[in-house]
Amino acid sequence: MSKGKVITFIVFLLVLIAIFALYPIVLAREYPDLTDRGTFGDSFGALNAMISGLAFAGIIYTIILQQNQLKMQSEELALQRNELELTRKELNRSASAQEKSEQALAKQAENMELSSKISLYTAMLNSYADLISKDSGINYQEKQRIRSKMKSLSAKLEEIGDEMIK
Repeated sequence: MSKGKVITFIVFLLVLIAIFALYPIVLAREYPDLTDRGTFGDSFGALNAMISGLAFAGIIYTIILQQNQLKMQSEELALQRNELELTRKELNRSASAQEKSEQALAKQAENMELSSKISLYTAMLNSYADLISKDSGINYQEKQRIRSKMKSLSAKLEEIGDEMIK
């Protein structure tokens, strides 16, 4: 609350306290006889009933306002639940996409490894083929050993090719 509202509220309370304190004094001065005071008090019966009715109407109005507030809060809560559900679904989709991306990266790394093996084996085959094709003084047994290695490398290349196709 602001400072001005607090001061206004305090002044209002002090005025009410003053009225309640001075009321019996003024009433005793104006109506010294008790029967006159009773008659004077009875004349405010209708006013008391009206004020009580207004207070009751105020309570009913307050209950209606609270009911509307609770209805709005429950609607807001339902909207928040829906939003949380949508957020949860979006997070699940994001996690799924991230897992797929991770799997694709793993597959890519595996293919890169296989590709480098293919490059290595191809380079070795070319090197062996050059050794055999050139007359470099290699004897027949050595050439047979190199051809055997070349067959082995060719088989490994086929295995790698089959693995990549999978």
